[in-house]
Amino acid sequence: MEGMARGAPSPTDQQVIRELSGREVVVTASQSEGWRRAGLLPRHRRRGLGRGRGSVVDTVDPVAVESAAALARHLRQGRDRRPAELEWFAEAGLPVRPGAAPGPEPPIGAVREALVRVLERSVSQRLVAFARSVAGTGEEGQDALHEVAGRLMKPYHGAANRTEGSWRC
Repeated sequence: MEGMARGAPSPTDQQVIRELSGREVVVTASQSEGWRRAGLLPRHRRRGLGRGRGSVVDTVDPVAVESAAALARHLRQGRDRRPAELEWFAEAGLPVRPGAAPGPEPPIGAVREALVRVLERSVSQRLVAFARSVAGTGEEGQDALHEVAGRLMKPYHGAANRTEGSWRC
């Protein structure tokens, strides 16, 4: 069940892990739990056993299995999961092989959050933010912009130099 203590995977989680293991995809119970907590995996479906046959049981959702497989393909131990979410999103948009079923897409909220996080950390976004902060400050602002652009771009393309109205790296 969903509320079980960490370290004690539910029978349904164990079934998902076994199914993925049969495909040579390694997923641990703690990974699965973390992905579900982050909203990347759907909760297991629940169904009743029928009148007089006991309580409710969880059933394996094929979308959860395929989603966990996609995450396992893209995630690397100790790395931020957001780039992997974007890779999963890109993979889900690829054409499907003939006879194969399309894979599930990651939750759109997770994709949006990942995009925002990646963009906020990009050199381009930092450069745009700085350019907006110095807009309208005249030649002094332009000089500051060029200095910051050169510093931000140096690790990527060498020193950035402004020559006669254009950038040269």
